[in-house]
Amino acid sequence: MLASEDLEALSYIQCGGWEIWHNPDMVITHKIPPYRLEKEYLLSLVRGVGLSRHHIRIKIFRFLSRR
Repeated sequence: MLASEDLEALSYIQCGGWEIWHNPDMVITHKIPPYRLEKEYLLSLVRGVGLSRHHIRIKIFRFLSRR
């Protein structure tokens, strides 16, 4: 399992020249199935996030280096 898909999508948007804004008034409801709160799932998720961060950071670093 890999994770950080949202971070990767945002990095592509930012590298494409778009601005990313934070809206503190926005409310998002996220329904989480019970199995996603189990230890085995959470450990797999954290591992995936760690593995995917390197790829995303390299992409952002290359983009910022070109500025």
